[in-house]
Amino acid sequence: STVNLHEGEGKQRMEFFFKTTKEPVWNTPKEWCTEEGVAILEQTGAWLAQQVLSLHSIKDVRIISDTSQRDVDSALSLAKGLSDDGNGITSTIELNPNLFHLTNYSAGPVCNPVDDSILAEQIQKRLDSIPQPVDSLQDTLEIVNLLAQFRLKHPFPDANSIKLNATKLTLKGPINLVKTFAQMLFYSRASNLAFPSLQADPTTDQLHQLVQWIGWRR
Repeated sequence: STVNLHEGEGKQRMEFFFKTTKEPVWNTPKEWCTEEGVAILEQTGAWLAQQVLSLHSIKDVRIISDTSQRDVDSALSLAKGLSDDGNGITSTIELNPNLFHLTNYSAGPVCNPVDDSILAEQIQKRLDSIPQPVDSLQDTLEIVNLLAQFRLKHPFPDANSIKLNATKLTLKGPINLVKTFAQMLFYSRASNLAFPSLQADPTTDQLHQLVQWIGWRR
C-alpha cells in the first residue's frame, strides 16, 4: 500500500494508515496496560523507592490518577513497586479526573474554557520556542519508509514544516503519522510483542530517532 502525503489532510492520511496497518496484538482489553507494561511500572516504583525516596526518608507517597483503566493500572503498579520489598513505604492513590480534564470534565468544567484564538496563539508560541529533535522529520519519514509495509510517496511535501490547525487546535501533516507509527513500534517492543506491519526490524538508533518525535509531538 502507498500513502500519498500530498492528498488530504492529516485525518484522511491517518484513516488510511489504520486501514492498511496491522496493529500489534496487545493481548489486553482496549485501553489497558500490557502485561509487560505493568511489570515496567512496578520496576519503576521499586527503583524510585530505592534510589530516590530512601535517600530522603520518605515513607508516604500520594499518587493522583485519572480514571481511565490504564491510568488506574499504572497507579496500582507503581504503588506495588514502591512498597514491594517491605520498606515501609505507604502509597495512597487518589482518583481525580478533574485534574486531568479541567475544562471538559463530564460533571462540569473546573476552569472556565479559554478562547480558542488564545489557545491557538499559545500553542503556536510553544511550537516556535521548543527546539525540534536533531534528526529532522524528513529523515525520520525515510526511516518509516524503510521499516513499514506501506510506502510513502516521494517527495514528502513540506515534511519539516509542522503547522497548527488553528480551528481544531491540532497539529497537521506527517508529524501525526510518524508519532502514531513510532508509538506502536516503541510500545510493542517494550512489551515484547510482535508488530506485524514491519518489513524490517529497527536498529536501536532508528528506534531512538522515532521516539524523540513522540516526545516532541506530545
